[in-house]
Amino acid sequence: MTEFTVEATMQAVTDGDWSRLRSVIDLVPGTLLIEDAEEPMLVLPVQAESQGKAFLFVDGILKLVGLRPVTGSISEAPEIDFDFDDDGDENQGTDAVRAVNEWVDSVPSFDKRVTREGHVEFA
Repeated sequence: MTEFTVEATMQAVTDGDWSRLRSVIDLVPGTLLIEDAEEPMLVLPVQAESQGKAFLFVDGILKLVGLRPVTGSISEAPEIDFDFDDDGDENQGTDAVRAVNEWVDSVPSFDKRVTREGHVEFA
């Protein structure tokens, strides 16, 4: 499997109703919504065998909630190597990833870990 980043620019939000766009965030973990009323954009992390399958996944999700993108792009996500056990400065990740890791460690009720890609996995 390959991790892809799928960007979908949606139709302008003229009535102030963001509910369908926000519902995609609930359906696909890690999705970002850029709330620009003239050019709203969804950025979805997708693991798939090919760009075509990543497209089909996102297309299906958007159809499920009644959305149709104006434009879009699919690119292979860059590989990021995080090594939180290393005392050196190399491969330490961003402050945001470290903050998420600290937050995950502070949640007592779940068996969890942060993957090398910065995703949180719960057992």
